[in-house]
Amino acid sequence: MNAAEGRSGNISVHLDLPADYPGTGKVFQFAGSFPHLVGQYYLVKVTSTRLWMLATHPEEVMCLVRIVDEGRSYEMLLGAGKPTSEIAAHFGIYETRARLGLPTRAVIHAQPQHITALTLTEPYGNNLGFNRLVYRQEPETALMIPEGIAVLPYLAPGSEALAEATGAATARGHRVIVWAKHGIIACHPEGLMACFDLIDYVEAAARLAYTNMAFLTRGEISLHTVEDLRALAESLHVQAPVLDLIADHASATGLR
Repeated sequence: MNAAEGRSGNISVHLDLPADYPGTGKVFQFAGSFPHLVGQYYLVKVTSTRLWMLATHPEEVMCLVRIVDEGRSYEMLLGAGKPTSEIAAHFGIYETRARLGLPTRAVIHAQPQHITALTLTEPYGNNLGFNRLVYRQEPETALMIPEGIAVLPYLAPGSEALAEATGAATARGHRVIVWAKHGIIACHPEGLMACFDLIDYVEAAARLAYTNMAFLTRGEISLHTVEDLRALAESLHVQAPVLDLIADHASATGLR
């Protein structure tokens, strides 16, 4: 997918380990607090490492942490370095979903080229424009991500503001969140591959949109209509509230 160039991108996985797993006493404080995660264990990508080295050097790329101190700190249990600078965004997602009673096994942040490229443009670097364009490229996106994709304005990578906005989008029911001019972050209860699938669906649709952009701007392309997508979702008994979002926009603008 070409979504983790150099040392970019990061992943985390919730592990089920015994409560008496040996500690190290190496405790570091979070900027925020994650009380619903106390006592839980996570594998997290080490900052400034390369994801493509994970298969051959997992001990260098990943670290194991336990959430302690009423959710205000983490204890380093294994690993050659500290967790990714996006750790607050990852744990903000786990915390928010835990508070809502939703299980989460994995979180992935990546920087797919076509998703990021679309958010650099004025018409599509926002929630409505991005969803309307991406969901009308191919039908799978509406079936696999029926709740819609949250698109956040650019916020500094690794910042508390980005973590807070990501948590708020998660609280609204989004599993997939685009960080404009930066990348995408997604979560899933089943694990990393299911999480990767969500990102892959969005990137595939964004790649189609990017490829056909010249035809789109000249009005020489026939995208899927909201009516077609709604009929498909209903035939498969999928509730897709995102179609209401883009349908309302279509009615307001006269587009189908």
